Amino acid sequence: MKKISIALFSLFIGNLLGCHAYDVNSLSAGVTAGGVQNLDYAREVVRNGRLPSAKAILVEAMFSEHDLAIDDIECNQTICLDGRTGMGLDNKQVQKGWVQIGMGSNINLQDFERDALDITFVMDVSGSMRWNYSNDNETPAGISLALMKDITRKLDERDTVRIITFGNRTREVLERTSGNEQNKILDKINSLDEDGATNMEAGLELAYEKAEAENNGQQKRVILFTDVQPNVGATSNSEFQDIVAAGARKDIGLTVFGVGIGLGPDLFQAMSTFKGGNAYSIPNMNSEGSFMEDDFPFAFSPIASGLRVELAAAEPATVANSYGFPGEQQSDTSLNVETLFLSKNSGALLIELDGVEAGFSLTGSLSYTDKSGDVVEQDINITQAAEQEEASLFQTMSVKRTVMLALLTESIIESLAQYEEAQEEATTILEAGISRYESQLEDIEADDSIQVERDFAADILKLMN
Repeated sequence: MKKISIALFSLFIGNLLGCHAYDVNSLSAGVTAGGVQNLDYAREVVRNGRLPSAKAILVEAMFSEHDLAIDDIECNQTICLDGRTGMGLDNKQVQKGWVQIGMGSNINLQDFERDALDITFVMDVSGSMRWNYSNDNETPAGISLALMKDITRKLDERDTVRIITFGNRTREVLERTSGNEQNKILDKINSLDEDGATNMEAGLELAYEKAEAENNGQQKRVILFTDVQPNVGATSNSEFQDIVAAGARKDIGLTVFGVGIGLGPDLFQAMSTFKGGNAYSIPNMNSEGSFMEDDFPFAFSPIASGLRVELAAAEPATVANSYGFPGEQQSDTSLNVETLFLSKNSGALLIELDGVEAGFSLTGSLSYTDKSGDVVEQDINITQAAEQEEASLFQTMSVKRTVMLALLTESIIESLAQYEEAQEEATTILEAGISRYESQLEDIEADDSIQVERDFAADILKLMN
């Protein structure tokens, strides 16, 4: 077991979470939490002139789309978890304390060597995937075929592949095959066609059964292509969570590709938060290309698991909320991330505190298990002083950007949740959220990616109006 001491000191003498940190450049890998990795589905729904469900918007997905690296830090280990603090108003104009845990790595992206993979492709061949039009790349079937082929072309002799399909029937259409037999795999992919209903339960159960049967030292991963609309067998979130959780306990990771714009976002999200899990919405071929360029092969190679953050705030401060932790958190003072992945972006986790008018102090611990199986433990000791004349005070712009994104995303979620019952109230919530975001854009180095989120919220508001 490795133990690292951590101390976050007062803003005015400099904060340091641990003895390591990371220097951001174009070659350094970032680290992001598992769970849903993008908002492409929601963005495409808006582009098509419809309002997405509130469940299609997630703060952790928003964070994963942005580089939220903590500024001016260097890293000399595989995973570096570093922190900065700030104070500022929330969406209700209440003073809050903020702690950003930034995540980075010393791995050079050009030197990264992925794990050998044992892949089980699980393909939805139901009617809603529009297999009769699979030659059209913009159908769910067409998008899935293109993505499966592109992944296959990246494999080699270290890897193995099998293919399961589910519809009316569940079949293993390709038994375990070496990754260097690409023509054989691609021929089988090209032969797939429609088979009626959507028995996703049977497809996943067979996939996990086949993956578990092999013991070959490879990274085991089930890769599911679906529009997430099961109508035969299990259909509830809890039933699928049980299936995925059982696979995760056997070290079989799951990547869900939610394809098209008929996605069931609630179940899509529910399956993504277990050990080894992540999910990407792929509504069109642009998203397919973005995944292959930005996320392959990192999405299939976890670098740590079981991140646990335990916190206690000194009175009068209390931990009020957390952002970027996938799944339902059971406690605001005990926070979990089941899996960490390398990425081109540096992700973030954010903690919000009440009762901070005179500053705040936090103590606690942080731990995770690295790829070698070692448990790394870190003590947390955070003190943030306050200057009474300052309503908004952030140690670095990275913290402010992260807080801005979290609060704008929360405004979008709240307004969408309200819209069906109280349209005027919904638009008022979103108007206020956009106004706050716009006023803060002037105070930071607002790159195009930050401006895009203002435009996304504004497009939703237009549809509401």
